[in-house]
Amino acid sequence: SGGAELGRVCVLSGSSVLTGRLPQVLYTLTGSTGVPPSNDHFGTAVRASADLNGDGIGEILVGAPDRSDSTMRGSVSVHSGLTGAELARIEGSSEDRLGDGLAGAIEDLDGDGFEEFVVAGSLSDAGGTDSGVVKCYRLFPVAPGTYCTGKTNSLGCTPSVSPSGTASESSPSPFLINGSNFLNQKSGLLFYGHEP
Repeated sequence: SGGAELGRVCVLSGSSVLTGRLPQVLYTLTGSTGVPPSNDHFGTAVRASADLNGDGIGEILVGAPDRSDSTMRGSVSVHSGLTGAELARIEGSSEDRLGDGLAGAIEDLDGDGFEEFVVAGSLSDAGGTDSGVVKCYRLFPVAPGTYCTGKTNSLGCTPSVSPSGTASESSPSPFLINGSNFLNQKSGLLFYGHEP
């Protein structure tokens, strides 16, 4: 695109390739489309990973080690194996060139019920010139958040909700949603889920 080496990844259907059926391409994943386009080299490393988000379908990890040309930070994007949608993007630190090596899901190292995954930047300067770096991440659980802002009620108070604890199936500690400044003896409705 415009002379830049953006890169792309095509996810193929194994059964369609073996039988010669069309279409064979399930998804086409692309890197940044910034202006001006940069030489991200999206797809330098690609890894089919075990399920990282609990939907029962494995994910696709894609490295773009030259993302952010001037600082060579690099990035790794995690795509849903079910839809191809980008679930998360991890940016490296300056000079990491993160994403030129991917190990995918390895194990649930912290006992939260979700496997962690490992990525590498072989030319990182973090420990000395071109010494390389290996980083371990978890995709979920993400930190809880609240959406929308309460409106001032008839008593002049602004209702609010806030979480405390960690949302986890395996943790014995409770995850609480606290509410304050609500009108007494009035019904309310709380939406709680994995999506905003």
